Amino acid sequence: MDKAVLVMTGTALRLTTPQDVLTARDSMEYYSQQHISIGRGDATITTDDHRQIRADVLVGYSAPATPPKTGTPPPAKADGTAGDPFASGANKLEKVNAFGHVWVRTQTEIVTGERGVYVPDTGIARIVGNVHITRGPNQIQGAAAIINMHTGIATMTEHPGSRVSGLVVPNNGDTSDRK
Repeated sequence: MDKAVLVMTGTALRLTTPQDVLTARDSMEYYSQQHISIGRGDATITTDDHRQIRADVLVGYSAPATPPKTGTPPPAKADGTAGDPFASGANKLEKVNAFGHVWVRTQTEIVTGERGVYVPDTGIARIVGNVHITRGPNQIQGAAAIINMHTGIATMTEHPGSRVSGLVVPNNGDTSDRK
């Protein structure tokens, strides 16, 4: 209680904000003073526009709530959200760190790697460590990737001393502008 830490275990663990949903299989931790949420075991962040990041462990950092004006208590809401730290849109997710078996889904691609960081406001995710990008039958591998989740464009970088490698299947039925 002194540290304001909530740890949950069980099934169907879920933390919902107005913009995102964090789920986890093994445990969910919420550190209210530090504004940190941790999902362990097949943890997934799903945004309101269906972008998704999954990893063994996800650590979400939220913005602190804006302090209420002095002398005015927060209004009680009829929908039962009084006392909910996420109800007013406060504690909006600012950054997510991902550790172990990171998986990112864009509109057209699946990106996997060992570690990552995602900033919801910009829609940019950076994945590092044995990164693979799969788009239909096409696959490329490299050291790191930067993914713009808004546009779906991913940029791959090479391992030091080597090149990006991959398999590109010609005429695979891809009708987008980015063949």
